[in-house]
Amino acid sequence: MSRSAIVLLLSLWLGGCLGPDFVGAGTERAAFVEAGATRIAADQRATLLAGNTLVAEGVRVHYAPDGRKIIRLDDGFTIERAWRVRDDGVMCEELTVSGAEVCADQGILYERDGVFRAFHLDGRASAMAFRIAPGDALQPVAPAEEALAEG
Repeated sequence: MSRSAIVLLLSLWLGGCLGPDFVGAGTERAAFVEAGATRIAADQRATLLAGNTLVAEGVRVHYAPDGRKIIRLDDGFTIERAWRVRDDGVMCEELTVSGAEVCADQGILYERDGVFRAFHLDGRASAMAFRIAPGDALQPVAPAEEALAEG
């Protein structure tokens, strides 16, 4: 799979997992909550992301306050697009090739000890855990999965 395809899939996954809140049960989500995770409200997501960097294994995604989203893979491959959060908490971004805006309205976000997990509406964990680093984090940060194992 090409890097562009990986970035597109990752980008759609990230947007799809940071949509409005939904109450439901899920084994993975229940375990994370029982371990002390707290739910991040939809209206807090823009504040949480703006000006900061989502850091996961192999990728960093900077959400600039001016509406630019910069995705960097650890090998240096970088792609930039526009992003915003609607008033209802739904994440939207402009697709690189077509310029079309895609808004994702599914997913729930939780945080425990600085590690964030996004969950699908059915409670399944999304592809990876991540941290949020202040500013445009260019240097690697400890992968979130290692931090979960340590805690």
